[in-house]
Amino acid sequence: MNTEPSLSNRETRALLARGFLRILAFLLVTAAVLFAAAGTAAWPEVWVFIGMFLVYYLLLYLWVGNRNPQVLLTRAGGLNHTPLNWDRTILMLYSLMQIALYTLAGLDAVRFGWTALSPFWRGLGFAMLLLSFVLPFWALLHNPFAAPYVRVQPEAGQRVVRTGPYALVRHPMYVAAFLYGLGGPLFFGSLWALLPGLVICILFAIRTAREDRFLLAELPGYADYAAEVRFRLLPGVW
Repeated sequence: MNTEPSLSNRETRALLARGFLRILAFLLVTAAVLFAAAGTAAWPEVWVFIGMFLVYYLLLYLWVGNRNPQVLLTRAGGLNHTPLNWDRTILMLYSLMQIALYTLAGLDAVRFGWTALSPFWRGLGFAMLLLSFVLPFWALLHNPFAAPYVRVQPEAGQRVVRTGPYALVRHPMYVAAFLYGLGGPLFFGSLWALLPGLVICILFAIRTAREDRFLLAELPGYADYAAEVRFRLLPGVW
């Protein structure tokens, strides 16, 4: 039974507006950290990076939100929820590692030039970054219950999603976190930024394992799904 109070159209619009403002604030802070570390705004990779985020969020609101409006409400905070302590800690560390990645990338690739990467590696980084946006978009088209925090949503009638990327791995959005953590530093041209990028990968490996155990215990049907789709992140490996 749905125990979550329904939102009026006005409340829904206000909630989505606040969510979009948070996105804009995130992009402004991201650009500010990168440009401040680099000491210049004349860094084309950052403008491409911010542009990728903008396109992703616009498509999320205009396309995914039209097909699965529940996605926007969930990710904008429409469902009241107190995060699990371990999940809150992981996401806090993730935010810190993002700042460290951007800072080291700017210092290394632009301001001091500690390392230099060939066009091949930077192109590979761009491809990985692009995939890190495509995978979550694909996942959100199929999964209206994808929330920022680990939780089960009985009030929203949550069920196991088996289509799209969920037919290949159980946590496709976390695959995107790995691609972002490794692809971002390569695209920016910084080996030093790979250090926090690797920490991001470790954090999401831990989150994957913890969330898997949580869903096995709390989400009906997830055990059968896990037996059917055996791999969490990488087919044939784990």
